[in-house]
Amino acid sequence: MTVGSPGNATNVITVGAYNFRGNWLNAESTETLFNMTLGTISAYSSSGGLRESDKIYKPDIAAPASYTISPLSQNAKPDSPTCNGRSMGAGYGVRHVTADGLHIAWDGTSASSPFTAGVIALMLQKNPRLDAEQVRQILTKTATKNSLVGAVPNPSWGYGMLNPAAAIKATPIGR
Repeated sequence: MTVGSPGNATNVITVGAYNFRGNWLNAESTETLFNMTLGTISAYSSSGGLRESDKIYKPDIAAPASYTISPLSQNAKPDSPTCNGRSMGAGYGVRHVTADGLHIAWDGTSASSPFTAGVIALMLQKNPRLDAEQVRQILTKTATKNSLVGAVPNPSWGYGMLNPAAAIKATPIGR
């Protein structure tokens, strides 16, 4: 198992990453294209499994990551001197900056985790009294299971693909 701390902690919702976008129009007005199978687990997503000590399974779910398109700070553009060539934009290059020059396509569990956090924020808006275990149960019970995910739980996907609409719908209204 390669899910490390803090992701292997009992009260942490651990999120794997999957491929969901393989192309976009970039800042060079050409298409950036990655030859990957959409809907499959990302190569960098850490595998986990069942912890024998308490029967907790990690990761809990997987969420979109490769390639997430997010706003790009004006100070993080590849040609910006502000970050001395060490910004996300510089690291990824102009082929990852979208045609409008305002967004960047990036990947990593650092993309799938905030995606999941946003879904959890909407769940908590609907019911602020949910605790971490209730959130985990809703996310895992409503996760999408399909032929790419396979039998769940499993070391790559946990209980499946995050399903935002189903998770929010399954969240009871707070009182």
